[in-house]
Amino acid sequence: QFFRDKSGYQPASSSPHPDDIFNARLDNSNSAHTCQLYTLLYARCAKNLALDALALGGLYIAGGIAAKNVQMFQESLFMNEFINCKKQKKLLAHIPVWVIADYNVSLYGAMQYMILEGLCE
Repeated sequence: QFFRDKSGYQPASSSPHPDDIFNARLDNSNSAHTCQLYTLLYARCAKNLALDALALGGLYIAGGIAAKNVQMFQESLFMNEFINCKKQKKLLAHIPVWVIADYNVSLYGAMQYMILEGLCE
């Protein structure tokens, strides 16, 4: 909405679905700017989490937007922002980042917990 208001563009729908924004990023400059900003902010949050948790084994990203837009995490914009840190750049450069595209991953974890606790077989 910010980029739309800034450019004066009035779409047919007042609140486009996130999928519509990501799908239109190649054809619409507002969508492209939105995706770029989203990617930068996502990378900054991922960087902070990786440093807070000291996720040396890797960072696993899950969720609907991530799973539908895996290419976003493979582009240089994301990785350059992820490692953009004066003091910890070398550390961040060695942390692998993976996107989990399987929507059932949370169910697998819950089932594994239930098996370990003897709640099911």
